[in-house]
Amino acid sequence: MSTPAVALGGLRPIDLLDTEIGSAQVLIMIRAVNWGCLPSRLFRLEEPSRPTAAEAFSGLGGLYASGRWHTQGCKVVYRLESVALASLGRLVHARSMRALTGLNSFEVTLPDELVERAQNLPADCKAEPAARAAGAHRDRWLKELRSVGLLLPSAIVPVEYNCVINPAHPAFDLSGVRGPARFDFDSRIRASYEAALTYRQHKWRAVERWSWRSQLESRHALCSTPFPLGR
Repeated sequence: MSTPAVALGGLRPIDLLDTEIGSAQVLIMIRAVNWGCLPSRLFRLEEPSRPTAAEAFSGLGGLYASGRWHTQGCKVVYRLESVALASLGRLVHARSMRALTGLNSFEVTLPDELVERAQNLPADCKAEPAARAAGAHRDRWLKELRSVGLLLPSAIVPVEYNCVINPAHPAFDLSGVRGPARFDFDSRIRASYEAALTYRQHKWRAVERWSWRSQLESRHALCSTPFPLGR
């Protein structure tokens, strides 16, 4: 702290603690120690059908389907602490190559005082498929409007975090949103996923053919079985 740094133009780091930039960096480091991450910058990869910030942060998807941290009927927005984690989430939930094409990246910055860290999580909160208890547990947070964001452990990478955003909170606005920025998966990732998807589709078809053949054989056996004649 007391050694002059070339990157600071020969100044000592300790000389900058009384400046606005220096104090902000200290707060960031304190937050990193307390939270184990830097939750203020959050990311999301959106489909091309939601190209604007207003659409990406509408939370309308929660009205039609339940998620790990909410039940159907709640407006909610899921954001992640890095683009890398957001891309993993896309890969986990994608069911076709179309879901990995033409994506847009959005970034939002939330002040620390608007983000709450989740406490007393249900024991089955990382279960797959997602347990209903976890969603119901967090619906109360949405309805109570306790904070704009709720920081939760990622089920994909447990040492990193998701942040559930409540778009209905009066303190939330789109001024801290940046994007869209085009996002493309690396060609190697796309090739590997396409191969895995093709294998899975072939496997499903083989199972369907086996199931249909078994049903036909069972019906044939039933029809060819002689019935005893009554006396």
